[in-house]
Formats: sequence, C-alpha cells, structure tokens
Amino acid sequence: MKKLFILTLAVISLAAMVTFVGCNAKAKGASAVTMNWNLGADPKTLDPGLNGASDAGDIGNNTHEGLVREQAGKVIPGMAESWTTSADGKTITFKIRKDAKWSDGSKLTANDFVYSWKRAIDPATASEYSWIWEYTNVVGAQKAAEGEGSVDDVGIRAVDDYTFEVSLINPTDYFVSLMSFYHFMPVKQSSVEAGADGAWAKDAELAVSNGPFHLTSYTIGDGLTLEKNKYYWAADDVKIDVINVKFIDDQSTAYTAYNAGEFDFLNDVPPTEVP
Repeated sequence: MKKLFILTLAVISLAAMVTFVGCNAKAKGASAVTMNWNLGADPKTLDPGLNGASDAGDIGNNTHEGLVREQAGKVIPGMAESWTTSADGKTITFKIRKDAKWSDGSKLTANDFVYSWKRAIDPATASEYSWIWEYTNVVGAQKAAEGEGSVDDVGIRAVDDYTFEVSLINPTDYFVSLMSFYHFMPVKQSSVEAGADGAWAKDAELAVSNGPFHLTSYTIGDGLTLEKNKYYWAADDVKIDVINVKFIDDQSTAYTAYNAGEFDFLNDVPPTEVP
C-alpha cells in the first residue's frame, strides 16, 4: 500500500493531464472514469494570474494550459504547437494551435495571452507572483510590474490570431520552459471581468478555462468537481471524465480516508507515514 501511495504522490505533484492518462482511477458505469483527490485546505484562489500557492497550482495545471507543458523534465507543446527563436535569441515567436478553444467552445487566440500577461503584470492586479517577471527578461515587464512603466510597453504582441511574439532584453535559455508555470497561463477576459478579484475562478458559471478539465461545481470548505473539457485540443488523450476534489486539511483524517478507499490521490500525508 505504501508503494502505491508514494506513486500517487509523485503523479499528483505533476498535476498535469498527461499524468492522468491511463492512471488507476475508478470507472463508474459503462464509461465514466472518476478520480477522487484530496487537495488539503480550501485554496485562496484558483485564478492563475493571482495565485501564489502550489495547491491551487495543482488545480490550475488541470483546468488551464500555457504555451507549453513540462512532462518528465522535457518541454512539450501546449497551446503553442511550435515556437522559433530569432538568431540573436531576443525574439521568441509562438504559433498558437488553430484548434485551441476555451471550455465554452469559443476560439482562443494570441490576444488572450496578451491580455492575460498584461493583467498579471499590472500592479493593480496584485498578483502574488508579479516578482517573477524580473526573471523572464521580457522587455518592459519588470518596470511595469513595479509600477515604473506601462503594461502597454511590455514586449509582447499578437502578430495575428495565432502568432504570439515575445521580445526579451537578453537571450534567456530557460524562458520557454518557464512558460509551463501556471502564472503564465491564459484567462478569458469576459470571465475575469464578470467576477472581480478572482471570484470568477470559483464560480462554475463563470469559470471558463482552456485545459483538459473545467470546473463544474465549487463548495467553499468542502470541495470542487472538475469534468473533462470536450473542447480541449487533446481531449482524446484525457482518460478521466470526472475529478472529485475534497478540502480535508487534517492530514491524518485524509490518510484514514485514503486507506478506506475514499481517495485515489492525496496532496499531503502525515510525516509518520513517509518511509
């Protein structure tokens, strides 16, 4: 049992769709495959642009997707099917998938990344990860994040609906891999504007996302439900239909429930149970 538990911890720490392909979730009925997961405490926010906590990041890695993903230590295409770097290393051009869509079926474009990044950089947003822009080396990003410049001067632009261009101060080898981090994932402008201060992300009616799953219910202090996003570009590779997430903060209580078969995955385990 401990061996299985350690394996599930390793899987859930990745919290990406690709880790759920072929996992031992429970089939209910003829077709639906369900996974039961204890996240721990109720997350402060599920808004990728505001979030600064790993637990909400685990959810975000399943509801949203950035330009790239990281799998087994390698960068793989996400919303961007490909990217190129200029000869001087200062311009990176991402080609957005033409079949990229939001969970409501609407088209996702390069402009969604422009909006999302400017929002995350803007001091008015009060993102907990705004400091990270210093390390991206994106032109104008650090100054704008610190309130010393305008987000309109940041070196990002939509060349067209499916071409997103980023200008860097200096060549930055790790830039593309950094784009897998949830802070850089897109959010839909109409959803954000309908639910102030990140409230949209916990509202199933407003929470439009672009990842392999989308939010269908949220009960404060109890849990949430994610369902497979049929509009996700790689939906055929997603082998789970429903993820039931619980917010049991006490590790011992959650571990007891795990041993009773109530959970497939736990985010945390009592220290005494770690071999």
